[in-house]
Amino acid sequence: MRYIQVNPAMEYLLGLPKAEILGKSDVDLFGEEIAQQIRQADQQVLQGENYRGEDCFEIEDQLHVFSVVKTPLHDPQGKVIGICGIARDITAQRQAENALRESEIHFRELFENASDLIQSVDSDGHFRYVNRAWQETLGYSAEEAQQLTLSDILAPDCRAHCLALFDRILQGERVTFVNATFLTKDRRRIEVEGSVSIRRLEGNQIATVGIYRDLRKREEIERVLRASEARYRNIFENAAVSIWEEDFSAVKAAIEELRQQGITDFERYLDEHPQFLRLAAQRIRVRDVNSATLRMFGAQSKAELLDNLAKIIPPDALSILKEEILAIAAGKTYFTSETVNCTLQGRRIDVLVSITFPPPDDREGFRSVLVTLMDISARKQVEREVEKQRSLFQQLFENTPVAIAMLDTQDRLVRVNRAFESLFGYTQDEVIGHYINDLIIPPERIEEASGLSLNLFSGATIDKETVRMRKDRSPVPVQVYAAPIRVGEEIVGGYAMYVDLSERKQKEEKLEYLSSHDVLTGLYNRAYFEEALARLEKESVLPVSILVADVDGLKRINDEFGHSAGDHLLHSAAEILRASFRAQDVVARIGGDEFAVLLPAADEQIAEQLSRRIASNLKRYNLTHPQMPVHLSYGIATTTQPLLLTQLFKQADQKMYEHKARKRSRKRTRKGSNE
Repeated sequence: MRYIQVNPAMEYLLGLPKAEILGKSDVDLFGEEIAQQIRQADQQVLQGENYRGEDCFEIEDQLHVFSVVKTPLHDPQGKVIGICGIARDITAQRQAENALRESEIHFRELFENASDLIQSVDSDGHFRYVNRAWQETLGYSAEEAQQLTLSDILAPDCRAHCLALFDRILQGERVTFVNATFLTKDRRRIEVEGSVSIRRLEGNQIATVGIYRDLRKREEIERVLRASEARYRNIFENAAVSIWEEDFSAVKAAIEELRQQGITDFERYLDEHPQFLRLAAQRIRVRDVNSATLRMFGAQSKAELLDNLAKIIPPDALSILKEEILAIAAGKTYFTSETVNCTLQGRRIDVLVSITFPPPDDREGFRSVLVTLMDISARKQVEREVEKQRSLFQQLFENTPVAIAMLDTQDRLVRVNRAFESLFGYTQDEVIGHYINDLIIPPERIEEASGLSLNLFSGATIDKETVRMRKDRSPVPVQVYAAPIRVGEEIVGGYAMYVDLSERKQKEEKLEYLSSHDVLTGLYNRAYFEEALARLEKESVLPVSILVADVDGLKRINDEFGHSAGDHLLHSAAEILRASFRAQDVVARIGGDEFAVLLPAADEQIAEQLSRRIASNLKRYNLTHPQMPVHLSYGIATTTQPLLLTQLFKQADQKMYEHKARKRSRKRTRKGSNE
């Protein structure tokens, strides 16, 4: 169906001129969804019936309610050829009705749920309605109340007065306060007070509306309030902490005045106007303090304390007032901070200040603000001592030359000192959070380190010499000291100290070397030679040979050229001997110019080969050092049978002297021939 005629109201509703509406269908104008709703009503009209109803349509995102009337249009033969429709937008009316309905519901809820007794009485004294509190207090149902008159519930001793007052109210007299005594259904007396007003009804009828409060409840409330006040006063006076009741209302007013002047950055304002703090301090009025406050500040009475507030609050305590003002300006309801006060005797005490402020919009609440002070001097002293100990520990930790690592219970590094960084080559950032065994434990010592960690976190202390690994994978000998860190009975971590033993090890190795070696020649010394002799004798290694050698002419060299030349000669002889023997042979200097060589598993043939090697090395050396040649006399003894090696040594020594004697004899023979 299409529109063939519309009025201006339709144009206004659709926001289209008439020319753009005529000839259009509902689908064209409203869309398929609304057109479907319209068609349902149109089908009824096309059947020849009238339609009357309310339809809701959403037009331009607004929900509209229409009162719709549609009638069929007939041709002369009575056939339905169209529809005439009238739609009236009643959206505003329905919204008003809904609002009124909601208002009535809210009023009824307030009426029924009010704790006061509410009654309405008509001009004849009959009850029109009563609320739930009235029914519960007097014991009548709503139906029973409608059968009563005002006179029925008034006590005899106040009935005449109240009825007379009722008449005056009906005559228009304004009465703001009423006292009365009601009788309950079981004839108990209820003292009430309240107010009565006139309400005009339809047809010029009038009725009174009375609102009464059961005085028993007020008395109970007052009793509870008195008890509460007593409890509060008892808590206030006997609390173990210092409590101050202070009036901050003038400070609050000053802050709001600044806000009205456009101040928003209060911290900056206070920094630029320090005089505001001094004025604020003067505007805070102390209303009361408790007994704990007197004890804390050494006052005998409240008057003595309040007269000496300037002594209690030193000038440097104004900084906390700035914090309080900023808290009020920010709308905070709780404030806490630490400051310093003084007793009346001049002793400075550390205090913890806690203030509970009312909500920002409760200006009256700022007239009574509770401020609590707690003496924390002992705690602050402990904190200072703890800080001192922490500082000492920090300095010891950082400056000690011993490498220290702190671990958690999972064996992860929590902290290391500079000595640790220096010893192992890691920075602190490189190790924190890593397992210590992954960083400084050589692979072959992982099992050892894991066992130490297990013992440590089981509560044992560790003292062990071992080897650890630097970042560059080089080994470092260390003495490890470790102990668990306990908090109460709980082990929360551990620390390990590493003493670098490298220098000590070097010294020990040097001492060990010196204990077994000759300083001048670097060969083994007599003590080591004798130990080796005894060890080989015990092991019964056969065959075995011993060589004993003596440097010829050492005394002459010392006398003619000095001991340094003699030392050089000895050193050269030692090098020749060292080069002449096998790695397993023990070459030693056993006296001033005497040398001995222990030759395990060397028979006579091997001994002879080594003897020839000595001769060859001597010859080679002397060819290159003609200015100071080396001459050795030596003898070799060999045994293949069990024999005391000291005896074998004597045999070799004897052969050495025989060799020396032969050389002297040849020398004299050559000298005689030359003559």
